[in-house]
Amino acid sequence: MSGTIPPELGSLSNLQVLYLYDNQLSGTIPPELGSLSNLGWLYLHDNQLSGTIPPELGSLSNLYELSLSNNQLSGMVPAEIGGLFSLQGLYLHDNQLAGTVPPELGSLSNLQWLYLSNNQLTGCVPAELRDVRNSDLDQLRLPFCAEGSSPLDSYDENGNGVVDRDELIRAINDYLLSRGLLTRNQALDIIYLYLFG
Repeated sequence: MSGTIPPELGSLSNLQVLYLYDNQLSGTIPPELGSLSNLGWLYLHDNQLSGTIPPELGSLSNLYELSLSNNQLSGMVPAEIGGLFSLQGLYLHDNQLAGTVPPELGSLSNLQWLYLSNNQLTGCVPAELRDVRNSDLDQLRLPFCAEGSSPLDSYDENGNGVVDRDELIRAINDYLLSRGLLTRNQALDIIYLYLFG
């Protein structure tokens, strides 16, 4: 099956399972899928989907498994996914995702399968994910965050204030700017204070 995913699927309010994996689907993931409040399983892996992961998927409160692996998805992992408290399986490996692993994922206490490898993720991994039973976190080659820390803290690996400026700037851009939490000028002020304050 080829073509794009029709946004009209978002109107199927009673839908509990959506299996569209292992096809030749292209285009983006419709944000309208976030309206499928009864959806328990969303499998879109092994296609040719591009664009970003819609934050609207964070509204799928009954979702047990989200599989988007083996596509061409880019951008960041939406923090909103951390609100899917029923989620047991999250498969985002083999895409082009960048930025940090959202600390909000640490709130997924029911998570049993977590696969994030073969992306371009940076920073550190929320410490709460250390105990996920089945994962590929070791393949990320990223440290775990200290309890209560930010993923940005991993850019001062020795705790001596010496950081890689390029890495820190990229982390600031990914973690703060893309979430709309700061303006660019505010971000530059923070970088200056972190490095020289």
